[in-house]
Amino acid sequence: MAESESHALPAQEQLRKAGFLANWREAEWSALLTFAEYKELVPAEFLFRQGDVERSMYILAKGTLEFIDPPKPGIPPRRLGVLQPGGVIGEGAFLDGGARALTVRAVSASALIRIDPESFSAFSARHPVLATEFLMEVARLVSLKLRDTTAMVTQHAPERAVEIQASAEESGGERRVDINSVARAGNLGDKQGMEFFDRLNQQIKEGMRRRSQT
Repeated sequence: MAESESHALPAQEQLRKAGFLANWREAEWSALLTFAEYKELVPAEFLFRQGDVERSMYILAKGTLEFIDPPKPGIPPRRLGVLQPGGVIGEGAFLDGGARALTVRAVSASALIRIDPESFSAFSARHPVLATEFLMEVARLVSLKLRDTTAMVTQHAPERAVEIQASAEESGGERRVDINSVARAGNLGDKQGMEFFDRLNQQIKEGMRRRSQT
C-alpha cells in the first residue's frame, strides 16, 4: 500500500468530523489518495508563499493554518485569517494557474491532502462520480468563504471609511470617502467568486460528461 493510501482512514475520520465529504467511506478516500498526497507540516512551516507559482489544492485534515502578510524589513508578519480542519486552500491557483495570492504557514502540527490539476484529471477519468462529488464539496466551501468575506467587508465598511478619510486629511488631501463605496468593495470578492465558479462549473461539467460515458 502506498504511503498516501495508508493515511486514507485517519484522513477520512478527521475530515468526517470536520464535515468535509462526511458521507465518503474508506473506499472513496482510498480512491482519491491513490492520486493525491498526504502532507504534514510542523509548526511555523510554510505551505506556500505569496507569489509562488504552484497549482496544488489542499484540504486541511488536522491542525491550524494561518494566512499572513509576508514579513517586510522591520515589520513582523500580520495574520489575516486562519484555516481549520475541513477547510480548503489553494483552489484559485488550482483552477486558473495564477500565482499564490497569500502566504500560508502552519500554526500547529498539521496534515493536509494535496492534489494538483494533473492528478485530479487522472482521478476524474478513473472515478468521474467521485471527482464530481469532490468538486461540489469544494464549491460549497468556497461559497461559504465568499459569504463570510462579504459579511466582514460590509460590517467593517464604516470604520474603514473613517480610517481612509482621516488619513487623507492628515496628508492635506481633500478627498471625501463615501461609506457605501467602501462597502461595495465586497463586490470585488463577488466578482472573483463568480469567475471561480465559472471555472469550477467547467470542471463539474467535464466530470458529468465522463460519468455519462461510464
